[in-house]
Amino acid sequence: METKIISCTGEKGGCGKTTLNIILATNLFHLYGKKVVLIDMDNPQYSVYKKRNRDLGQVGSTEMPMFPVERATVQTLEPLIKKYYGTVDFIIVDFPGNLNEEMVRGLLYVEHIFIPFFLDELEIDGTAVFYKTLQRNYLMNENRVLRSVNLFFNRYELVKVNKFNAVRKT
Repeated sequence: METKIISCTGEKGGCGKTTLNIILATNLFHLYGKKVVLIDMDNPQYSVYKKRNRDLGQVGSTEMPMFPVERATVQTLEPLIKKYYGTVDFIIVDFPGNLNEEMVRGLLYVEHIFIPFFLDELEIDGTAVFYKTLQRNYLMNENRVLRSVNLFFNRYELVKVNKFNAVRKT
């Protein structure tokens, strides 16, 4: 079985990365019948892992098949990937919404990155810097695992010019 390691990620929180990773895992598993594991690297929050456990606690045992949700740290990510690699179609990694050690080390394993972002000046600037960092440090490295970086608009917000002027002045 050929396993793909993918992630909806970015350097900024609040643009829907975790939600998109959950939707992606759910659709691949339930609609397309793919074997999927979702790895939650958002330490110490672990919102996906905690939500799965909370939901299971409310529902109780269920006969409905579910994909596994695992939590990981920098130290446990590689063993988890080795555990599932070759036995699932997709490993989806949910990173924190900032460029920290978990993300930098975790990106060494990811083959395809999808970066959602909003259509506003600050978001575009931050996403451009993140993309250039990925390009310089991962895509241009001949020993890379990363094969593609895909950017897409997740939400459009009408932003007033005065908001940017206030930010620039500070």
